[in-house]
Amino acid sequence: MDEVLRKINLLNSHFRKLEKPEHVRLLERITKLNEEVGELCEAALVEVDDNQRKKDKKTDFDSELADVLIVTLMLSTGREKNILETVKTTLDKNIQRHNLI
Repeated sequence: MDEVLRKINLLNSHFRKLEKPEHVRLLERITKLNEEVGELCEAALVEVDDNQRKKDKKTDFDSELADVLIVTLMLSTGREKNILETVKTTLDKNIQRHNLI
């Protein structure tokens, strides 16, 4: 996971060079996340439903899922809270809620 986060930070450094205000970058990333989720939904439909119209480009569910994760992790950088700690805490809450411990 450290290698993934290092690469996420590298991407973020690249986009910071564009010198946009932080609130603009945040809105752009959220919009990008929405776009990637749409592409993931399209890939899922093509994967499970033979009646879905196939486009010229090949859809790859795993690649689209990775894109969603990458953009999500990019959104998490520079925040006050550590996203990995927040994920752990939230997972623990869900596990307890469903009595899985």
